[in-house]
Amino acid sequence: MPTGFGYAFAAVAVVLLILAIGYMNNLLYVFVFLLISMALTSMLTTNKNVELLQLDQLSASLLYANEKNILTATFKNKNNRASIWDIFIKVRLSPDVASQVLSQVKPFSSETLSIQWTPTQRGLTQLPRLHAQSRFPFRLLVAWKYFEKDTQAIIYPQRKGTLSMPQLAGPSAEQEANALVDKDGFFRDYREFQRTDSPSRIAWKKSMKLQKHLVKNFESSGDKKVLIDWATTTSITHPEDRISQIALWIDSCHNTHVSYSLKIKDYQSPYASGLQQYKQLMQKLALLTPAEYQ
Repeated sequence: MPTGFGYAFAAVAVVLLILAIGYMNNLLYVFVFLLISMALTSMLTTNKNVELLQLDQLSASLLYANEKNILTATFKNKNNRASIWDIFIKVRLSPDVASQVLSQVKPFSSETLSIQWTPTQRGLTQLPRLHAQSRFPFRLLVAWKYFEKDTQAIIYPQRKGTLSMPQLAGPSAEQEANALVDKDGFFRDYREFQRTDSPSRIAWKKSMKLQKHLVKNFESSGDKKVLIDWATTTSITHPEDRISQIALWIDSCHNTHVSYSLKIKDYQSPYASGLQQYKQLMQKLALLTPAEYQ
């Protein structure tokens, strides 16, 4: 590290060694003063190393509660001469996440890291504080620094539950199945009954034959529109689990490029597809309050 600071540290070491040699030429004192000079040099160098680091940008694309997300962090070296060495970066309050290491940041340059983050709740929240730690040069002493951007992000609900969409309710499963041939397409196969299905959708003859509850799947006969209705999740007791189930269905519709709409009580979105529709409805779920669904 041939900088002004490096030369200053070397000068301190030389002075201490001269004092040690002059102190009755005792080798024990020489050794003690040498250790002191190394400790001081390491302490100052380590602190100066981490001091040069700056967080330029912290961002993320889509964030989900209780899922592993990736934050993109860009760090800059604000010095025009010295490089930054061996910086360990990790998310605050996430000891289980392995540290990301910046091996070297050259003068007036920047480096980008992808850092794992798992928020625990949906909604509007601050991006996490990052903890930077340096052990350069001798790994005897540690210096640290915290970075925090005043940036808020929307945390979408966790996507979990039953992937299969519920069938519509009706007084007669057979009559409704026949109506679906004209409305939604042609019979494809059977699948197992899910707790989000209406009991009236059970194909009783097939179920009795195979000794398990089955419902019918249909082939699409054209451009299919999917209504995701909050009312179909009444079999799920916990509100957050219901929100997660709806989020999974929205994610499924988005990935299969169908046109879909979300209905929660008196609210209903227009039918649409694409990223804008996805973000709008996931944000609706992320900020959903009990007054809106009770």
